[in-house]
Amino acid sequence: MKRVAKYALLFSALLVFMGGGAGIYGKDGAAGGDFFLELRKTDPVRRDGFLDGRINTSITGRGEVQSVEPLARYHRKFRIMMAAVGVENPRIILYVFTDRSDYLKILNKGDLFEFRGQLTVYTPLNARRDSYILDIVLEDGAVVVR
Repeated sequence: MKRVAKYALLFSALLVFMGGGAGIYGKDGAAGGDFFLELRKTDPVRRDGFLDGRINTSITGRGEVQSVEPLARYHRKFRIMMAAVGVENPRIILYVFTDRSDYLKILNKGDLFEFRGQLTVYTPLNARRDSYILDIVLEDGAVVVR
């Protein structure tokens, strides 16, 4: 019996190691930390695998608004372009897509915007895997008052 338990423990540790730790977190990226913190902790070699495991899941985050423009994609009418806040490496550019036209009036360049949305696509910007563009379909969002 001890031998079986030892192999089960070894196999579990191997799965966590091979998955870059992704197996111990929930599908929404929340386990006492958030999606961007987990991404930063993941080795650059494993980041694509980490992001592949999060496609079509809900993530939360915060970004500094760069622009809001009409651009139809993912059956949404508008794109909010943001730089992720609190993430230096990897550098993250967020394309958040929504149908709400009031964001054109509410959001200004430099505003902080908190959101929850579905991660649909990621694009690495270089081979070092230290910059990404994330496409997110907005589920819920709010302007952060400073």
